[in-house]
Order: sequence, then structure tokens, then C-alpha cells
Amino acid sequence: NAMLQNLDEKREKSDQFDSFHFKEAKSTRKVMATLVACCEIGIHTILIGRTGLGKTAAAMAFSRMNKSSLKSSSPHIISFNGETQLDELYGYFTIEKGNFSIHQGDLSQAMSEGQVFIADEMNLADQQIIQSLNVAIEPSRGENIILPVTGTSLTINEGFFFIGCQNDLTMNGRRPIPESIKRKILCIEYPEPTKEDLITLCSSIANQFNLDSQIAVCTATLVEAIRRDLTIKSWSLREVRIIYKRIEFTKELNLLDS
Repeated sequence: NAMLQNLDEKREKSDQFDSFHFKEAKSTRKVMATLVACCEIGIHTILIGRTGLGKTAAAMAFSRMNKSSLKSSSPHIISFNGETQLDELYGYFTIEKGNFSIHQGDLSQAMSEGQVFIADEMNLADQQIIQSLNVAIEPSRGENIILPVTGTSLTINEGFFFIGCQNDLTMNGRRPIPESIKRKILCIEYPEPTKEDLITLCSSIANQFNLDSQIAVCTATLVEAIRRDLTIKSWSLREVRIIYKRIEFTKELNLLDS
């Protein structure tokens, strides 16, 4: 709980983003507290788990609430895939009216401005791209580095924090993390919510949509049943939020018709 005091929840309460209900469940509180601790001491992280658990939502919520970031803004995030290029991460040159201009990539900008960078679906990228992340992960804050592609010098600013998000290797197309990366980063297994956590998380989301708490109990039971049935794709809080939005919309339509 002491670690969670380093998060500014006022930044999270915005109509621009879906709220991340981390405080209601022990499992998600632990994840957020671990991210705070790692950010404070400068150890970069990777969140690993099955699809739909909320890894990316947790990383994005942390980036918005993190008091250590030098600047509050939308998070720097790239969804990695087999087509991801170095210039998306580290920047590129353009020629404008005969002059060379340098444009920063999302990762180099996060490093120079002391912000959070999120590598979503990190292990879908080619090995060359993943290996290049050593440039960001290995140096300490305050060090000068030479960026790939542009060859320019950059100082890694205080507040820079790297969070990778990836599904486990049971998912198609996922590649193992190179040992050179694993030695320098903390791999966090993103937890499956317990039945109790699931009820409290569903209740919190239901409250956001002004729905009865009993709906949350029924939803948690349904999610648990789907999870046990291996023939059906598991539901996550993403699907729960979609259903609740539809219920809210239906209720509003019924009010207009009455």
C-alpha cells in the first residue's frame, strides 16, 4: 500500500481512458506496487501472461499515474509485430528544403523526456528488433548513448521506464526473450484473478456503469465457467467492460422509449 501512494490516481480519472480498477483486487495491487518499486530503482520490466488478463491496461494506467515521470502525457506505446522497424523506436532522417532533419522515435523520445515506454506484444517482433532494446535497457539513467539508425547522442533522463507486455510462448508466433535481455530486466508473471478478485473487479466496473452489484457476481461466475471450458476463448475484463457498456446503452434506449 505504501508503494501505491506513489501513483497519482487523479491522472487516471479521465473520460479519455477506461479506468484500470487495480485497487479492488490483491493480484492487481501487487502488480502495480511492483511496477512502482521497479521504476523507483531503475529496473525495467516485462509483464508476461495469457491474452486478455490486462497486462497492457496495467502498463498504460501505470504510465498515466506514475509520479516519477517528468511529464504527464499519453503513454509512448508501440504494438510490436514482425514488421516493426528500428526507425519507429529510435527515429529517422528526412530532407526538407535541402536540410537534414532528425525525428525521434517513440522509444528515444521516452528516454530523452524521462517517460514510460510500453513495448506491447514485444515477443512478436523480429530478433533484431528485440536485441536492439539493449540500447534502452542496459544503460543507467543519466548516461549518454548513441542511437541506432540516426547515430545521434542522447542522455537517458530521470523517470525513463521500460515496460514490455507479451503473451506466453503457448501463443502462436511468440518468440522467447533473448538471454541478453532477460539478464537485465525483471520478468513478471501477470496473475490470473481469483474468484474473489474477479467479483470485486467486476463490481467496480459495474459501479462505473451504474449497474447492480448482483450483475457483477453473475458475471464473475460466467467468466469462471468460460475459463474452465477449453473449447471457448476465455473472457477477460475487456469483455466484461464491453458487455456492461452494452447493458448501459440498452437501459438508456429503454428510457428514451418509455
